[in-house]
Amino acid sequence: MIITDKFVYIHMPKTGGTFVETVLRKIHEGRGDRIEHRRSDEPPSRRPWREWFTAPRPVLLDLINLQRENEWNQHGRVDQIPFEDRHKPILTTLRNPFDRYVSQYEFKWWKTHPHTFFKDVDRLKQVYPHYPELSFGEFLEASTNFYLGLESPRFSLEDRLGRHTLQFIAYFYQQPEKVVEIDADYLVQRLYHQDICPRVSYIFMEDLNRQLHAFLNKMGYSADEISFILDHGKVFPREGGRNNHQTWEAYYTPELKAYVRHRERMLFDLFPEFDGGKRNE
Repeated sequence: MIITDKFVYIHMPKTGGTFVETVLRKIHEGRGDRIEHRRSDEPPSRRPWREWFTAPRPVLLDLINLQRENEWNQHGRVDQIPFEDRHKPILTTLRNPFDRYVSQYEFKWWKTHPHTFFKDVDRLKQVYPHYPELSFGEFLEASTNFYLGLESPRFSLEDRLGRHTLQFIAYFYQQPEKVVEIDADYLVQRLYHQDICPRVSYIFMEDLNRQLHAFLNKMGYSADEISFILDHGKVFPREGGRNNHQTWEAYYTPELKAYVRHRERMLFDLFPEFDGGKRNE
């Protein structure tokens, strides 16, 4: 996660977070702010000696968080925000689940690091003996059935919540462990609204430049220092991914689209813009 003096940015994987982090570093480096990178179990760096005689420079903190045993990365969650920063507004980026699944499939992290993407990899290989050569449909199925993380045990195998919904719960619930209480009635009554951290503002990868610019403007960043965002090109992770010609629509049959729509039904209700609708604020 990125922590500024004004807000916290939560970077959920494959949602345009590399772009946001790059932009924030450019702005704060341009200001001359101190950029600090550290793990959440490490103490803050000592202030430079010059700052004992002058006003301390603001800090942009790039905080690396523990995801699971021996796995540290930049994808911190709401419940991992340091205590002293929990009063701040939170920004995050979201991505249409249809598109995000395709991005994950082509990024191939699940091939190269299966133990960080799937649970029970031995069983996975029994179900799919040709792994890692999975079709996109098999990948969708495996992503749900072998999700490594929070589980919603009150659903049957056919109705269990999808990877992206469970990940959203892990990242943005104030108490992620409440996932065990989710059942069909919980979804019908839309009780998730009371469990999501209310300080989160969402911007969407599909309109990332404009929405990030608008958010930073609201946070008090000057027009001059954020104007470049509107025309800034895409920023890709070093590991790569699919090219611009590989549109997500080409990966889906009507059946696969219905599969994702059902598994991620909570997300589509929260964010109807994923289906071309409008969200009630």
